[in-house]
Amino acid sequence: MKSTKILKWLLYLNAVIIPIKPELSTLTFLFLSIYWVISIFQNKTQFNKETLVPIFFLSLTFILSIIGLSYTQNIKFGIFEISRSSPIFIIPLVLISLRKSISRKDIDNTLIFFFMGTLLKYSYFLGNATFEFFRTGNSSYFYYTNLARETNSFSYYIVFCYFIVVYYYFVKSHIKDYIHTKRNFWGYLILIYLLIGLTLLESKGVILAFIVINLILTFVFFRQKQKWIYLISSILCFTILASTNIKNRFEEFVNDSKRKTEIAQNSPQTTYDEGREISSTNLRINSLLASIEVIKKHPLTGVGTGDWRDEMCKEYQIAKHNANLKEKTAPHNQYLRSSVKHGLLGFISLLIFFIYNFVNWKKSKENLLLCFTLLVLLCCLSNDLFDTGGGAPFIGFITAILQLTTYKSNSQTTL
Repeated sequence: MKSTKILKWLLYLNAVIIPIKPELSTLTFLFLSIYWVISIFQNKTQFNKETLVPIFFLSLTFILSIIGLSYTQNIKFGIFEISRSSPIFIIPLVLISLRKSISRKDIDNTLIFFFMGTLLKYSYFLGNATFEFFRTGNSSYFYYTNLARETNSFSYYIVFCYFIVVYYYFVKSHIKDYIHTKRNFWGYLILIYLLIGLTLLESKGVILAFIVINLILTFVFFRQKQKWIYLISSILCFTILASTNIKNRFEEFVNDSKRKTEIAQNSPQTTYDEGREISSTNLRINSLLASIEVIKKHPLTGVGTGDWRDEMCKEYQIAKHNANLKEKTAPHNQYLRSSVKHGLLGFISLLIFFIYNFVNWKKSKENLLLCFTLLVLLCCLSNDLFDTGGGAPFIGFITAILQLTTYKSNSQTTL
């Protein structure tokens, strides 16, 4: 009993740490792993078909990274890549094999702790921006990287927390009227607070993914009352985006991108030299083109776990994209990055991850699993989620937690 309590609080600790300080999640994952090793000797872990199959499918991308180390030349960088993406394998292995010790209530509490950690960090960011605004009079502290350094990772933390609130506050509580019930005021207030944070961070790929997810969920649950909360979410997001300040910020970014592109095109030089400004849009386009060239040369198995960056830089050098070469720009697209590293096998491993989660959702009808899978699937179009310090812990931990909800043996009364 005491041992189970330790596991429970380790789950809560990990859930809070991931959004607050992803770098520290390595330490909290270590504590969880130590508990797991002790549990093996106490016969509390399970290794059978019910546990090994999901562990394999959910961590296939990591398994390919291990295999990819065998045909890479830059072994040192390959080991670094493996260490950064290791949560995608370690956490599902630990939690799924310990599934009998984790109740449904523990899972619900863990997700709520993740929400609390994200809310605390977001509130800290806003408080700091407010302080700097009153100190300097500069409103830019409320936007983009001035608000949070890792805009992309924190944006999808906020989106997932948005769906956590929707699930527990509206769907699980069986609210009959999503619009007129007085109790809904606080729920909508929290949702608006999160949406404001999402728009201030200005991660356009994540914002677009959020809107698309809500429209998909509206369609999926069209015959159920919960469709209204997802439709309202889309309307709220469009409303906040249309507000004057946010709209002006996006127009400013678009105009800045056009300006930098025109400067580069009108330059007498034929290349982007290292001192020349180039928009983030152009950097991404260049990385996309370079990724495609690398994939063409290594279509089946890719270049290996440690060589993807070196091969990308070779393509930047050939195309004379010196700004990308200087920054060693990553693909900013998980599908391309996995294909560069592991070829067609890497792309298929991602598809297997998503298909397996969709199949599990279909069987279990766990709404959060569907929301999470759609979020990761769409955000992978503009982010390298499986290979970043903020993305890998999030995917590994949340994937494992939501996988536990699909086991009937853990179905207990929720909070």
